[in-house]
Amino acid sequence: MKNNNQKAVKKLSMASLRNSRMRNLFAVTAIVLTTVLFTTVFTLAMGLISSMEKEIMRQVGTSAHAGYKDLTRAEYDKIRTNSRIKEISYNILVGMASNETLAKRQTEIRYGEPEDLEWGFRKPEKGTYPRNKKEILADTIVLDLMGVPRELGQKITLEFDYLGHKHRDTFTVSGIYQGDPMLGASQLYLSKEYVEEVIASVDESERKEMLRSGKSLGEGLIQAEVFFKSSRNIEENARKVLMECGFADNEIDIGVNWAYLSAKAESMDVQTVLGVVFILVLIGITGYLVIYNIFQISIVMDIRFYGLLKTLGATRKQIRFLVRRQALILSAAGIPAGLILGWLLGIKLTPVMLGMVSGVYGDGFTANPVIFMGAAIFSLITVLISCRRPGKAAACVSPVEAVKYVECDKGKKKKQKAASHRGKISRMALANVFRYKKKAVVVITSLSLGIILLLTIYSAVRGFSIDKYMDEMIYGDLNIGTTDYFHNYGTGDIELPEEFFDTVNDMDGVEESGSAYVSFFPFPMDETGKERLRQGMERGFLKDSIADFRKTYEDVLTQDRIMTERRFAFDPYILKQLHVTEGELDIEKFNEGGYVLAVAQMDINNKNESWYHPGDKVKLCRYDTREQYDKRQEEIYDAYGNPVDTSGIVSARGVRELPWDEYEVMAVVELGEGVAGLAAGSPEISMIVPKEELERTAAVNGFQRYLACFRIGEEHLDTAEAAVEKYTTQINPQTDYRSRKELRKEFMQMMEVLKLIGGALCVVVGAVGILNYVNSTLTGIITRRKELAMMKSIGMTDRQQQKMLIFEGLYYVIFIGLISSAVGSLVSLLILRPLSRTLRWFVYDFTLLPVALVLPFMAILAVAIPVLMYRRVNRISIVERLRE
Repeated sequence: MKNNNQKAVKKLSMASLRNSRMRNLFAVTAIVLTTVLFTTVFTLAMGLISSMEKEIMRQVGTSAHAGYKDLTRAEYDKIRTNSRIKEISYNILVGMASNETLAKRQTEIRYGEPEDLEWGFRKPEKGTYPRNKKEILADTIVLDLMGVPRELGQKITLEFDYLGHKHRDTFTVSGIYQGDPMLGASQLYLSKEYVEEVIASVDESERKEMLRSGKSLGEGLIQAEVFFKSSRNIEENARKVLMECGFADNEIDIGVNWAYLSAKAESMDVQTVLGVVFILVLIGITGYLVIYNIFQISIVMDIRFYGLLKTLGATRKQIRFLVRRQALILSAAGIPAGLILGWLLGIKLTPVMLGMVSGVYGDGFTANPVIFMGAAIFSLITVLISCRRPGKAAACVSPVEAVKYVECDKGKKKKQKAASHRGKISRMALANVFRYKKKAVVVITSLSLGIILLLTIYSAVRGFSIDKYMDEMIYGDLNIGTTDYFHNYGTGDIELPEEFFDTVNDMDGVEESGSAYVSFFPFPMDETGKERLRQGMERGFLKDSIADFRKTYEDVLTQDRIMTERRFAFDPYILKQLHVTEGELDIEKFNEGGYVLAVAQMDINNKNESWYHPGDKVKLCRYDTREQYDKRQEEIYDAYGNPVDTSGIVSARGVRELPWDEYEVMAVVELGEGVAGLAAGSPEISMIVPKEELERTAAVNGFQRYLACFRIGEEHLDTAEAAVEKYTTQINPQTDYRSRKELRKEFMQMMEVLKLIGGALCVVVGAVGILNYVNSTLTGIITRRKELAMMKSIGMTDRQQQKMLIFEGLYYVIFIGLISSAVGSLVSLLILRPLSRTLRWFVYDFTLLPVALVLPFMAILAVAIPVLMYRRVNRISIVERLRE
């Protein structure tokens, strides 16, 4: 039968809330803390994703979703009318600047529409876009290289080639934007009028034909940039536009901006997804444990109240509604406060976190509504799940059971033999702890989570070795090279200017120095190497690498594909710092000749493999004549520098006809990131030879000094670093440096961020656990007032009762310590130990020190709270408590 007392139930719900102020305080605090956790995590995640996207966009050169390359005007007009496209703009490449002053910096000359320039982060910081015919928008790097002041109205003369037509003109600077030395090229923008006049000298159809035949880079053709209505499925949308416009497959090239993480969501690796799920589940469980326990205890305390409601005609559904309505009212107070506190904490932590990521821009981060929606939804779900079981328990109790209710677990009673310890206070306390097993499990789990988290974070921070990090990232106190070496994986110009080296080498305080050299050669792998490569791949080497990358190595085994050899040479100062993994490095014997050092190759999981071991014989190619080298280049590249042999298989015959030298492998070494930041292509292999041997074998094709390392006296280090910084920023911005002092600072910042974020998480999770413990202890004593009065009435003294309550708290501490140590050790073993195999500067060093430091504090709480609460309860007379 239905009743019509819904209004009364709502009033009772509010009255019950007003009557349980202590419960409300604990519940709202728990909801606030849970919401703070969710909001902080979402704020950090969104801030990091947003900033990383912006940084990648700067590297890509645009914030547009996708691009259509090398279009004619008719093709562009057809594409721009498609309904899928929200915004479209374009630029036109005219040519490359050929000024001698710009020889070290690739400088592209273009026309760009204002929208395209804005999307490409080239909006003028001074002045305007080119309006008059002979005006130009230039970046600061080009102006500095040309010796032109960074002022509007300056004149610069440009020389460039447009599809065989030479041009030399003088332009007036109408605008200036900040150049980025981390990028491999600069862009100069001319007026539309001037560019249209230049490109008209070659017919549009001829421009397209020259592109197809490899005789141009797309000069005079339109490079379109587009935004779709959403950043999801960018590539699919880009292809659909072409299909709907009537273009054939592969007729027009497209480019997808890989900065948009949402475009890659479907390819997100399982580990990342599991990591995100783990964090959300951890926060959810933390919040659930405390909110559930608060409502469960509240139900137990008010059990007679719910029994009487059923007597008066309340249905199960109405009682569940009453409990849920209270939870929602408390959420209305707790969630908004948690959102504000969590966001404030998040925006404070985000810049700090981004500050340790070199080159990541943290600007423009705002409060995204998704953060608040996500955190609020997750918090509300946690609250509703948490109050579900307590609501069900309140609804199921009968009036008779409610009046006689005593808190304990239902189940079969165990028959126990009489024992002498039956009356011991400690045994009574232990029995009381597990008399209500669910509550005990919730409290122990809640507090253990915080300690396990603290244990894991402490072990992680402790494991990062600054000495190993330094050895991996830098040799000596100061390393110098080009921006392409340090920031573009060694592609582009890596030749260290002689003037830069001499400038640093002649400084006061330089105690020791050494340079690194490299040249590239073809490498046909012998049977010994192939067998080792096959065995390595069977053991999992390259297992998680990109399929196309892995296939190049498989081609070495199945089709005799030619590898690229990076042939290194190092001065003694660097040689003696190499990390030897097999054999012994005798530098004097090595420099006599006849020996090489094999470099262990690392895959995406930092798994190292070497295809040659000490004592093996290995043959390395060389070029004796220019004709040999030119012939090899003709086998790989056409007359315009475009690769014609990307497989490395067609040209195998020519390589095997080259002269070669046989060497013995002296040792296997690992190259740290400090000297190995060079891309060679795939598949690749690296060998180290004496410098004299590199000079002999690379006499035709040449070699490059790409890095110089210096050990500098402590008293001169700051002066030297300041001079190097001035050189790289003012004299030659194409150069850069890396210092031990700055790396140490970055490492310490990284550790501080880890401590800050991890510590904040530990504090909140720990606070939730302590809140749960305090609430359980307080309400436990309050609900047991009658029980304690009965025990006192039959002769138990106040001191014995206090002792019993203290023992109960200490048992909690003991169980929390045991569980935290056991589970924490397991978590550390499963998460941190594998980390030591993937990060060479991480040393697994597990310790239980955090548990030892936290448990005494918890023991103090376990003693203080029961004593204080008992004294408060004891103010009420035994008679009054027995009558309750």
